[in-house]
Amino acid sequence: DCLPILIAGQRAVAAVHSGWRSAARNIAGKAIAYLVEVAGERPADLTVWAGPCIGACCLEMGEEVPQEFISRDPMAAGFFSRGRKWHLDLRGLVTMQVLRAGVSSQNLHHINDCTKCQSDKYFSIVVSGDVREVSFPGLSESNEQKARMIGFNNIRIPETEFMIKLGVNIDHVATIRQ
Repeated sequence: DCLPILIAGQRAVAAVHSGWRSAARNIAGKAIAYLVEVAGERPADLTVWAGPCIGACCLEMGEEVPQEFISRDPMAAGFFSRGRKWHLDLRGLVTMQVLRAGVSSQNLHHINDCTKCQSDKYFSIVVSGDVREVSFPGLSESNEQKARMIGFNNIRIPETEFMIKLGVNIDHVATIRQ
């Protein structure tokens, strides 16, 4: 139900696992900053793909959660709505963070499906109660994109962790913790 994000530049690729806790800490923005600092990428040249995740329709939060976000970033208030419980638009919040980090809106692509609403199509921890989750993001070499990333599985990767794979030949792997 967390938001899988693949960020690709000319020299580097990042696979980011963004749950609500890591979104509160701007993990996607930090991944972009890392690609800029370490790999020399320009944010405007990065392309970002965001996969399916739990939607605002289904992501219910406790009473204390909105304040945790807002204390870190007042702009986060716009991504919460109140029904019976607080709901968070995780995709919307991460989109704002990515755009604020300098990625062009033309280079941002989404699969806008809710994993809970479409649990027949996507795995949903909320629906299944099973904490095992596996995803294999990948980018193959092409004329447009001179970076390649082999798939990785993210079985229970902590929400504050992401992997960076640098180079066409995957010559460097770094795990970053916030």
